[in-house]
Order: sequence, then structure tokens, then C-alpha cells
Amino acid sequence: MSAFENLEKIKKQGLIKNYGVSVETIEEGVFCIENSSASSLQVIFNIFRQRVVEGLLKKASSNDVGIIARVPLASGLLSGKFSKNHEFAESDHRNFNSDGQLFNVGETFAGVPFDLGIEFANEVESLLSEELNEASLAQKSLRWILDHSEISTVIPGATTSKQAAQNAEVSAMNPISNKAHANLKELYNEKIDSSVRGRY
Repeated sequence: MSAFENLEKIKKQGLIKNYGVSVETIEEGVFCIENSSASSLQVIFNIFRQRVVEGLLKKASSNDVGIIARVPLASGLLSGKFSKNHEFAESDHRNFNSDGQLFNVGETFAGVPFDLGIEFANEVESLLSEELNEASLAQKSLRWILDHSEISTVIPGATTSKQAAQNAEVSAMNPISNKAHANLKELYNEKIDSSVRGRY
């Protein structure tokens, strides 16, 4: 009996009301929508993973499936805090899984090579310089995600209470302009898509 069959059985028995699925790829997400009654999908979604918009969000919305965006800051690439010479701790997955050596490559920097990710993040920051003037790059990156109406919630990490508060503030911020969204999509297509295609 498959995992979905077990979950459907438990749901039918009234032991659970709903269940969700965490996926790595668009293909896995579409499979779950088409082959289960999952009420939510948790998927890596950030400015480095823009194909999720067309490949998954619309299908999820049309099937009343919620989307939980994880790894929203691409393992910190979109925090604006790193440079190309940054050294991560030996035990940090960003030090030992950048090429997917131990687990799915998407879990580390959204599958983007670190140096390319730094360059792209800097370009994103420049492109969004006139958007949400008081906001950090991390906040602008989270706002970009929330601007997609299909998103139910975002789960950014935080190591301090201040970071958690800054993350929470994003939901009350104005949307990023349509022009900036279009420019970010163009930048993604030009700089990132070819390096991550096939990874998600």
C-alpha cells in the first residue's frame, strides 16, 4: 500500500482532517496534485526558482491546493550578507552540499552555484533598489514570494528574535511593482535558468 493510500485511509477513518506533502521538484508537485487529495504542498520557492510559478502554482491553485514556500532565501544567498569569499562552518550544509553531495542539491542555495548566486543576488538588490526603500534584500525577496497569490505561507529561517520580527513585517509591506517583477523574471531567464534547469 502506498503512502497516499495509507493517508487516504486514515483520512477516511476521520483520524486526520487533511495532509500535505513536501516535494523537491515541480514534477513531484504535479504528481501529488494529480494522484492524491493533499491539501498543501511544501516546495522550494524563491527568486532563483521562478519556473515554479508557471510549472506548479497555477495548477495548485486551480485544484485548491495550498503552497508553503520553503528555502525562501536560498540558504542565505538572498540575505545580502555573503560575498564570494565567505567561509561556512565545516558542519554547515552550505559547506559540504553545494553540489548535492549528500542530499538534494536544491536544499543548498536552491541548486545554484555559490559564486553565480552571489552575483545574481547583487543584481537583484540593484534591480530592487527603488522598491520598498526601507526593506532589506531578505525582506524584498520574501515580499516577491508573497506577491504570488497562490502562496499560503512562507517559512524563512531566523536565528534571532529580530530576524523573526523582520520576516513577519513583510506580510504588511506593499507589493513589488509589476515592472520589477518583469525585470526579475528577465534577469532569471538570462542568468539562472540554464544552470538550474533539470534540478527542480
